[in-house]
Amino acid sequence: MAGRHSRKAGGVLELTFEPPILVVDGDSQVRSLIRAILSKHGFPSVEACEGMSGLSTIQDMDGAISLIVSGLSMPGLDGAAFARLVKTQFPNIPILLISGGTTGWDCLPGDAFLAKPFTPGALAEAVHRLYKAPSTQKRATAWTLHLNAYVNRRWHLHHNKKRFSQPG
Repeated sequence: MAGRHSRKAGGVLELTFEPPILVVDGDSQVRSLIRAILSKHGFPSVEACEGMSGLSTIQDMDGAISLIVSGLSMPGLDGAAFARLVKTQFPNIPILLISGGTTGWDCLPGDAFLAKPFTPGALAEAVHRLYKAPSTQKRATAWTLHLNAYVNRRWHLHHNKKRFSQPG
């Protein structure tokens, strides 16, 4: 997870939290390429090799995913079934579906579709569009507030413990 921090007056630590993008695809080379493009554009990412492991990743991270880039054709749980499951459990996570096939994409459960092969610029543009969606920004703000509260509690506990454990 990417984060930047700064210390405010009074010892309060403030973090800016950017939930990662989840890349789900059955082809490791496609995942690597997508993650490299995302990294070049400043987006943190995590990956999963198929739908069930993608769903487990989202659940393990308590839904702290900014958006999903998923292939349609994968072993096990395919991209369309994966997107449907995600939308039932985490309806606010935007999903960009990618595939070499271009027919019937408007009936898919994702929020956007990108046909393979695509250019790095086309992927970056599609991700930027979804990343800037109001629901994505609201979720990122909520996670930033949640994380800031947690870190500040931990910092104050540690600070007070050090202060009271020092011989006086």
